[in-house]
Amino acid sequence: MPDDSSKPTSLPASPSGLSNSERREAPRRPFTASAEETDLASGARLSARVFELSLKGCYLDTLNPFPKGTQFGL
Repeated sequence: MPDDSSKPTSLPASPSGLSNSERREAPRRPFTASAEETDLASGARLSARVFELSLKGCYLDTLNPFPKGTQFGL
């Protein structure tokens, strides 16, 4: 029988059934709206949609996102 000790193991789920990566500090609420993102350095604008809101932020969906690390206004 092969030795499975080298295989990664997953962490046990939390009591709520969610893994650590799925926990949020504030619950998200369903929401949908149009938005516009503006690159603060260049002024370039992108259309986006807002899905879900929470006290800590929101989820933005866009076809062509700005590069990682870009500072933008919403």
